[in-house]
Amino acid sequence: MIKKNVFLRFIFLGVLTLGMIFALGFLGYQGWQTSHFQVTNLNNIATIHLSSSLSKPQSSVIFTGDIMLDRGVEYQIEKHDDWFYPFSKIKLLLTQADMAIGNLEGPIVKNPPHFSDHSLRFAFSPNVVQSLSRANFKVLSLANNHTDNMGKKGFQETQNYLKSENIFPVGNYLTCQPNNVVVKGSLVIWAFNKTFPQNCSENEIASAAEIIRQHYPKKFFVVIPHWGQEYHRHSSTAQESLAHRLIKSGADLVVGSHPHVVEEIEEYHGKLIFYSLGNFIFDQYFSKETQQGLVVGLQLYADKLIYHLYPTDGNLSQPSLMMIQKRKTFLDQLAQRSSIDLQSQIKNGEIILQRSQKNVKEGSSLKKISDSKKPIFSSSIVKTSFSSLPGQLVKHLYNIKAVPNVKGLAFTPDGQEL
Repeated sequence: MIKKNVFLRFIFLGVLTLGMIFALGFLGYQGWQTSHFQVTNLNNIATIHLSSSLSKPQSSVIFTGDIMLDRGVEYQIEKHDDWFYPFSKIKLLLTQADMAIGNLEGPIVKNPPHFSDHSLRFAFSPNVVQSLSRANFKVLSLANNHTDNMGKKGFQETQNYLKSENIFPVGNYLTCQPNNVVVKGSLVIWAFNKTFPQNCSENEIASAAEIIRQHYPKKFFVVIPHWGQEYHRHSSTAQESLAHRLIKSGADLVVGSHPHVVEEIEEYHGKLIFYSLGNFIFDQYFSKETQQGLVVGLQLYADKLIYHLYPTDGNLSQPSLMMIQKRKTFLDQLAQRSSIDLQSQIKNGEIILQRSQKNVKEGSSLKKISDSKKPIFSSSIVKTSFSSLPGQLVKHLYNIKAVPNVKGLAFTPDGQEL
């Protein structure tokens, strides 16, 4: 009887072991087949996962909207005694790409003054720089109407602080010179501010874009304009006119900021225009629209471009991915405001465009060309490293400690594995 029980136990353990091996192999295979950026919603929880696809993209980039780290945002940081507080619920999305790019809506200075809660002047503590770096921001636009809030000295301080953490500033609040670009791999990135009446005419901007395109004929040319009317969910005629000229002048992608709400997506001559990604981190709690944003994940392949759309909800200046039903409603409404040809793809959260082979070239170095005293495109090479993405499955659950019914890796909001 004892021998029979031992034998049955041995058989049971063997079957259990084989079952576990099969299950792990199946999950690994499924992860291997999945593309890099993809939103999955399980049990009504918005999650993300990442794995290697059959072909690895040349580059992967995350684009975010406006980042403001003063006033109410700073209050929440101090209340929680955590400088990483604004990024803690969205970190794993940001870190799944080669780099994140956003618009930094204010200067970073050594001794930031305390402005009132209703002030329209901002100044950020140097403590934010490490948090931005930890959140995988490699390029930040300074071409907006707030980076001059502490004058020229504050603007220079901001650039120095960012560079100290290998974050590269791009653009200027006043000028739109074509020699102020960041080049990373197959991308060239340029930004300008169009909110001041005295700076940068449409002709000057178009001419600068043409010069950049001529100098980098095979790079993927990203333009980040700060423009438009605040709190308008549809672009203005002036925005549309300028966006179309940018595309005609050689831009491959336009990603706008400033309106504080998400505006429509347009396809023009086979290129995308995101007129505004809205707020990413801000303290504008007075409306639903100003607390929602759009994060865009871009994968560049030799033959195609894949854009992944991630609607976000802000809660006390902490963005996180939207829940499934809210995400669906948001994307449906965004699709209705956008180009007709894109509507079905926007509703699905993914836009795929074919890529012209003549504009594809792999790159590897990072260059920052920004000294206006030097000739245009004189070489000022900054050495840094960008780690490649691991080919593994990652799932990140937001706003919850754990979900028992969700299979896969589970994380707390701060990214710790459960």
